[in-house]
Amino acid sequence: MGTDVGVAAAPRAPPPAAPPTPRCAEPVAPSEAGAPGLSAPATDVSIAGGISLYVPGPYLTDGIAFDRCGAVETIGPPATDRIRYTVVLAGADAPEERTFGVSVPEARLLPFDVGDVVHVRIGVRRIQIHAVLSGIVTDQAGRLLLGFSGEGDTTWAPGWSVAMGPITERIGSVRGHVLDVAYLGTRGRTAETAFVRLRTSDGSWLVLGSARTLARSRRGGPVVPPHDFSPYSTFAVLRER
Repeated sequence: MGTDVGVAAAPRAPPPAAPPTPRCAEPVAPSEAGAPGLSAPATDVSIAGGISLYVPGPYLTDGIAFDRCGAVETIGPPATDRIRYTVVLAGADAPEERTFGVSVPEARLLPFDVGDVVHVRIGVRRIQIHAVLSGIVTDQAGRLLLGFSGEGDTTWAPGWSVAMGPITERIGSVRGHVLDVAYLGTRGRTAETAFVRLRTSDGSWLVLGSARTLARSRRGGPVVPPHDFSPYSTFAVLRER
């Protein structure tokens, strides 16, 4: 009587190894050494819109809401009316953990393409009743691509300085200001309703910024602010490619 001989199953191939996680350098400010300021003044640019980064709330505490280094996997349409583009970074975890929103006026102004490795960090700070976002995008080497702050904090744009400029608007007790900005010795002033282009030794930048303050009474003290008003300074810088 014959004996059946089983055929040994072929060993299973090991699963493909996950691609290595990119490493990004921390944001760095370029040195002013050997980079003299340029004499060309900032010029107005006829582009409508703003610059910001976004992650959905709720924002229950102050701190970092998004901090990730990775290759840009997709750039898609907006998920909310607060942003213009939805960006997903490559990774093995859930897509919502590696998704952020970015607003720039036009697609051609996005400072990265699909496949580029970027480091994105977005923070939140509550100021009175408002949750204020700030953010930064750098390339893999730590070079600034985009920086913005809803509270005027220049740590989100290394190498830049921002100061309160002249009053350009008066509405009751509220004063509107433009901002004086500087980068690598090149100085400029933001426009009231438009971007300005600042040409520096580290490339060309689109700059946007403004501030709101509260007037003081004739006796030197503060006046009663309008309902829900919080003084603020906001700015954004975007490297042109």
